Amino acid sequence: MVWSSENGSTRVCRLFAPILLLVMMTALQPAKAAGTPKSATEVLAAAKAATGGAAWDRISGWHERGRHGEVAYETLLDFRGYGTRFSSTNGGATRVRGFNGAVAWDRGPDGKVVVSRDAARLSDARQSAYGSTFAFFFPQRFPAKFDYLGAHTQEGATFDVVKVTPIGATPMEIWIDRSTHLVARFVDRSGPKPVTAILSDYRSVGGIRQPFRIEVSDGDPAHSQTGEVESVVLEPAARREFDPPL
Repeated sequence: MVWSSENGSTRVCRLFAPILLLVMMTALQPAKAAGTPKSATEVLAAAKAATGGAAWDRISGWHERGRHGEVAYETLLDFRGYGTRFSSTNGGATRVRGFNGAVAWDRGPDGKVVVSRDAARLSDARQSAYGSTFAFFFPQRFPAKFDYLGAHTQEGATFDVVKVTPIGATPMEIWIDRSTHLVARFVDRSGPKPVTAILSDYRSVGGIRQPFRIEVSDGDPAHSQTGEVESVVLEPAARREFDPPL
């Protein structure tokens, strides 16, 4: 699964430039629900345990294929350090977007490569990589600030909400279903409208449970997108795969 909250063409996604070409569903302002106070660490630890526990620590790389409607996508992710590569193909034209932890880059169908060191672009790219790898399960590898926002009820379900601010990245909210401890949604409130990704269809991959469906929107039906994973192979990728093409 690839995550990206980028408006329009993508700010960058893991679940996703195709899963990444997503723009998400308005999150209704949640109402606080009664519940036992918890810490962000406790909530995230329970979520990690419910989705594979120590199996997460054995993953070093991720190779995913799927579709967003007519768009086919392929994603490479590095779980040991910031590294993402997203390609999308539509009508025979392929676009590629990458991030190696230092620079972000794009390669269009014409083969032209554009490299960016813009601070805002790098912040978004880092957030996308962070969410796509569930990096909040690896705080020593991917330092971040965690704030527990409380229990919130929406659409009949109760969620423990943790605000995560990765070092050098755009902050995001992680909504974890209190009954299953599964990550149910990501919310990015940094733009003019909240962007929400709803994660579902959890399946087992290499001993961990991962969502195979992601619905993303900013509340505008014209922007809503649904990505569906078709295959996942757990394999490391050479770091050069995330560098701008020569």
